[in-house]
Amino acid sequence: MLFTTAAAGDRKYAGPEFRALLGKIIRGRCATGTCSWFSIESAKPAGQSSRGQLFKLNTKSWYSRDTEGSNRRAPRRGGEEAISFVFCSKTSPAMIFQQGDGEWTARRLAPDNTSTIYGAVVDDYIMYWAACHGKDVNNSSYDDDERLAKKLGYNVKWPVNNAGYIEEKSLQRPADALKW
Repeated sequence: MLFTTAAAGDRKYAGPEFRALLGKIIRGRCATGTCSWFSIESAKPAGQSSRGQLFKLNTKSWYSRDTEGSNRRAPRRGGEEAISFVFCSKTSPAMIFQQGDGEWTARRLAPDNTSTIYGAVVDDYIMYWAACHGKDVNNSSYDDDERLAKKLGYNVKWPVNNAGYIEEKSLQRPADALKW
């Protein structure tokens, strides 16, 4: 098996390739006076294909106000729990979440191509790195992340739209990602 997870208290990860960073509060994107935060409480295998492994994530999320623009650690509010999925794959990576109407959406990612990263998906990339590689990349540059992806062997070929971004994909259920 290529992918491994560990309990929040277990900091020794058995697998060399994919692993989740559990129990750590990680800052996401900061913009317009607000920062997002999250923690991955658990990551459980939900399926596997030749391209990667699907994990069900139990997460908590918070936000903080930063009216001075310093992105300092202001008091966090929230702590809502959510369930999402991540497809850890070096050719077809994605974050999968459920919309308010119950529909599942895959946000397909390309960690080895910084030109596809824009504001609305920054948190997805930060969570992907934490969920699949046990890395908190919130303070790194996109170029550092791209170099790391290439070092890890990523080779993503998602089609891009006219604006140069990867389009989201609707799914019947998260396990549909295993058919890519």
